[in-house]
Amino acid sequence: MNVRILAVTVLVVSGFISPSKAANNDELRAQAREAARERRRQEAKSKADDNPELSNAQLNQQLQVFITAFLDSANRNDAVTQSNYYAPKVDYMDYGIVDKAFILDDIRKYNAKWPSHHLMM
Repeated sequence: MNVRILAVTVLVVSGFISPSKAANNDELRAQAREAARERRRQEAKSKADDNPELSNAQLNQQLQVFITAFLDSANRNDAVTQSNYYAPKVDYMDYGIVDKAFILDDIRKYNAKWPSHHLMM
C-alpha cells in the first residue's frame, strides 16, 4: 500500500486530531485532547447503540468497504469525494492542523502530478 494512502487511511479511520502534533500552544493542545476524548466517547456510544454485537469479521468487513470506497474515489481522481473522508480539521502529514480546503487543494495537486494511478488494498 502506498505510504501516502496508508497515512491517509490512518487519519481517516482514527478520525481525530493528534494532540502531539498540534501547534505549540498549550491551550490548543488541551482543546484537541478534549475534542479527541469526546469524539471517542460519542463514537463508542454510537457504535454500542447501533451495533451492540458486531463480530471482528463484521468490523473488518466494514473497514474494508470504507477503505475500498476511499481508494476508489482516489483512483477516479474524485478529489471532492476523497476530501469528504476527512474530519473538518486534521493533523495532516507534515503540515500540522489543516482544514478540508487545504486537503482538497493537496489532493488536486496530487491528482495533477499523478493523473494516472491505481491504488489498491
